[in-house]
Amino acid sequence: MPPSRSSKFRPTAKPGSSNSNDGNADAVELHAQGDARLLETQNDARLHELSSKVSALRNITIDVYNEAEDQHQLLDTTSQTFYSFGTRLQSTTRRFQRVIARTSARQMWYYALAMFVSLWVLYFFFKTWHRQSVSPESP
Repeated sequence: MPPSRSSKFRPTAKPGSSNSNDGNADAVELHAQGDARLLETQNDARLHELSSKVSALRNITIDVYNEAEDQHQLLDTTSQTFYSFGTRLQSTTRRFQRVIARTSARQMWYYALAMFVSLWVLYFFFKTWHRQSVSPESP
């Protein structure tokens, strides 16, 4: 009877040797495949961890960039506000200097006295108001 096709491709044992080496080779190969799968699984897990960390860092970077942009806009707005305030103060100072140049010394004393009296009235008004708001009401 002619040999079957499956027997053609089977490894044949050498005369005087046992088939135990083939079993060890299969076990080693299975063990190597298991190790490869384990390493691949670990690599996938570590890759996923790394991907999530990179994503978190990317989100943090975007947040920092957005915050820096907001702060930059705030600084620009503040700078423009202070520039506008400086311009108005300069204009007011010039007008005040013109008024002072036109008025006599007597008028300046009247202005100073009016300012002092106004501040004194405000002081006593707030002092009285504060005393009433702090003290308990009597029954």
